[in-house]
Amino acid sequence: MVAQASVEVLNEIADYMTPGPACPVLTLPYNPPVRRISRTDSASPWFYFDEGEVRAQGTLTSWSRRRCEQAQRTIDAMQKQGAGVNRYDKPITQLVVALDDAAGIAHELAGFSDDMAALHAGWLDELSIEFMSVQSLAGARNQIQQMEKALAEKHTLDAFSSTANYGMDKVSGGVIAMVPGADTQRQSALNDLLQRAQLSSEQAGDEALATSWAKYDAELNHDKINAFNACYEQFCKVIATRMEALHGLRIDWLKSAPFITCSQDFYSTSVEDNLSYREIVDYALASLNLTDTGAQWLDSLINQYSAKSESNLVWRSLLLNNPDVIADMTAYLESLAKSHGKTEKADEASFLAAVARWQAS
Repeated sequence: MVAQASVEVLNEIADYMTPGPACPVLTLPYNPPVRRISRTDSASPWFYFDEGEVRAQGTLTSWSRRRCEQAQRTIDAMQKQGAGVNRYDKPITQLVVALDDAAGIAHELAGFSDDMAALHAGWLDELSIEFMSVQSLAGARNQIQQMEKALAEKHTLDAFSSTANYGMDKVSGGVIAMVPGADTQRQSALNDLLQRAQLSSEQAGDEALATSWAKYDAELNHDKINAFNACYEQFCKVIATRMEALHGLRIDWLKSAPFITCSQDFYSTSVEDNLSYREIVDYALASLNLTDTGAQWLDSLINQYSAKSESNLVWRSLLLNNPDVIADMTAYLESLAKSHGKTEKADEASFLAAVARWQAS
């Protein structure tokens, strides 16, 4: 957009607008301090959070606060500096030119995702003692139950073993030698006794498992533990829902013509352009794999096994958006596509040949 500079035009620009409902973008500060997201109380419900705070926390753009409501001052300065005539002897016209920053928008949206992920990391850090306590309780419960179960099983097996040895010792070796099949019968009786002992020990172990933790369990505040788990589950659900929606918006922008056109400014064999493309695209794709929406879209790009399309940002980034590299790797990517979902390896000859050419160049 190109417009003649005026107070009215400048007041439509975010830097000049008064922060408030008319300009919600300015409610996002630049590089904001980290704020606590979780809340605790000494009484029920003990744990809570403000769902309204589960959102983007800041902007990557350092807005100028000094321009706020200074449109007239800027117009005066422009007119002063633009006084006179141009080379056609015409009065100089002060213009306002809007520049599109497709990459900047993609990165701003990626920054919003980073904010959401940071909120979850912050929650884990803020309530680290509570998380450690819950995990320690679960570990202690399992250890005590398994120890009591093992002891009960051992006592039962020892009792059966003593009984078996006592009964079998009454049968002398001479009797076994004189009675055909006596030794086989003795072994069969021992095996039957051992099976009964194992079943009985398992029953005793299960009973110990059910009763050993009860005396400790009675000392716990289950309402508080359940409230902690429920609050964390709700927090994760809110983040997941909003991240899914955000990633849908990000994907729509990454597929849009403005972003693709912007990124293709760096389609060349120049190393500087190659690295610039990768820097732009890689951060634009950052953290998309954290949601089902993002992961499915990334998988769809990967499974194309082709960098021919400008819209396949994954393979274009891997191949540096370099036409020579893309041409060299096309045959290998096609072999990968043919072997997709199969156990045999793709033909690596074309890949090794491409590597050899790059090393020689």
